[in-house]
Amino acid sequence: IYDAVIEKKPKTILEFGTGDGFTCLCMAAALKEIGDKDSTVFTYDWIDNSRSGGMDQYVQQYLLMGGEIQRLGVSEKIEAGFKDFYKWIDTADYIESFDFLYVDVGNTAKTIKLLREKLKNNIDAGATIFFEGGGEQRDDFTGNADQGYWKRCQNHSAIHKLKDELKFEIIHDGLPTLSKLI
Repeated sequence: IYDAVIEKKPKTILEFGTGDGFTCLCMAAALKEIGDKDSTVFTYDWIDNSRSGGMDQYVQQYLLMGGEIQRLGVSEKIEAGFKDFYKWIDTADYIESFDFLYVDVGNTAKTIKLLREKLKNNIDAGATIFFEGGGEQRDDFTGNADQGYWKRCQNHSAIHKLKDELKFEIIHDGLPTLSKLI
């Protein structure tokens, strides 16, 4: 994802599913390398907003691996907040301007269909949309010997089987899988 940010040189990156913050750090480091002082990663997670100190403190202390955010010198590149992806995509907020979107919210085929349908105008305007998932290895990742982890946990159809219908390409087929809408 770092290389994609370097290549695209986005001004505004949205990330849903901050998780441990690794992807956010990679994208922020790429923005720093590009050297555009006005570029920002807006990272959102659904985590309960009642957390002491709010999302910025949560990101600073936990998600962004402690000292890594300072070591990389990217704190000015990151704005963190609480936002539910599914509520966001079902509202007019999706019209907000962004150049680059990364979604990692326990993605299912339904998630990718929503991205394609709801963000059509953004895609047509040149926005780049990446998501976690899409590869066969990710869909078949086994939590036990009997059944694929994602199928068991998400109870969904495999994303990779809908590659042509959903119009995406797989950038990295390992774990985690990285795909891009085309």
